[in-house]
Amino acid sequence: MDCSKIDEGLFLGSATASKKLDELQRLGITHIVNLAGRSWHPGSFEYLVSHVEDAPDSDLLGRLPGIFAFVDAAAAGGGRVFLHCSGGVSRSPAVAIGIVMHRRRVGLLEAFRVVKSRRGGIKPNLGFLKQLLVLEERVLPAGSAPSILEANLPSIAKICATGSTSSATPGRPVLASGVARSAKLDASLETAMNAGAGCAKSGSVAMDAGPGCAKAGSAAMMAVGPGCAARSPPSDAAGGKSSAPEFPRSCANPCEESRTGSATGAACGEHTAACAGAGWS
Repeated sequence: MDCSKIDEGLFLGSATASKKLDELQRLGITHIVNLAGRSWHPGSFEYLVSHVEDAPDSDLLGRLPGIFAFVDAAAAGGGRVFLHCSGGVSRSPAVAIGIVMHRRRVGLLEAFRVVKSRRGGIKPNLGFLKQLLVLEERVLPAGSAPSILEANLPSIAKICATGSTSSATPGRPVLASGVARSAKLDASLETAMNAGAGCAKSGSVAMDAGPGCAKAGSAAMMAVGPGCAARSPPSDAAGGKSSAPEFPRSCANPCEESRTGSATGAACGEHTAACAGAGWS
C-alpha cells in the first residue's frame, strides 16, 4: 500500500491507499485527513475533509490550524492519522511538513528533511513552500534566522541533500545546525559545498548525510546529482583514521540506494564500486 510513516502516529499516502480499509486498520489508523478525493470509509474512521487545490496560490496556511488541532486530538487519544491527497506528492507532504514543524518546533528545512527521508518522491509546489516559510516564523522563537531563504525554495530538494542554506550567504549549501564537524575538515568541506546544488568539484571532499556514513574508518561521500565525485576525507595524520564527522539520519545513503535501484541510486550507480571500497558494500 502507498503509505509512509512520517512520525509517531502520522502516516502519509495517496487517495488510492485511502480506499484500502483492511490495510489501514492493520496499521491502526483511526483518523484520516482528506485533502483531495472521496472519503471512502466514514463509518470506520474519523475524517477531517479539507480539500485544497494543488496550485501555488491555494490557501494551505489557513487550513493548517484546524488540521493541527485534529491531529493533536487524535494523538492525545492514542489514535493514528493517515494524511492523503491524490498522489501523496505535493499537498499532503506539504501538510505533513507543517505538522512536523508544529510538533517539533523546527524550521521548514529540518521538517522537509524528515518527511523526504521517509517519502522520497515528495514535491510540494512552490506556493506551499512559501506558506510553510511563513509558518516557520510562527513556530520558531522570535528573532530566529530563517532555515532557508525564499529565493532558495525552488532548490530545496537539492539543498536538503547537502545541508541547510545559510541566511548570510544566499544559495550556498552548508552543514545543518547541530552537526558536529572536525575543524580539520572545514576547508575541504567548504570546497565541496561551494559546488552548490550540483556536484562536488573534482578532487574535493564529498560527504554523505545518510545513515552509516560515519562508520569508523570508512570514507564519507555524497551524491548530489549525476556525475558527482566520490572522494575520501583526509586522514588523521597521527592515526591514519578517517576524520569523517557524525551526520544526521535524515537523507538516504546513496550507496544503499544504488543497490536497491531507487531513483537516487540510479543517479549514483557509478559510485557503487567506490561505496564498496569505503566499507558500505
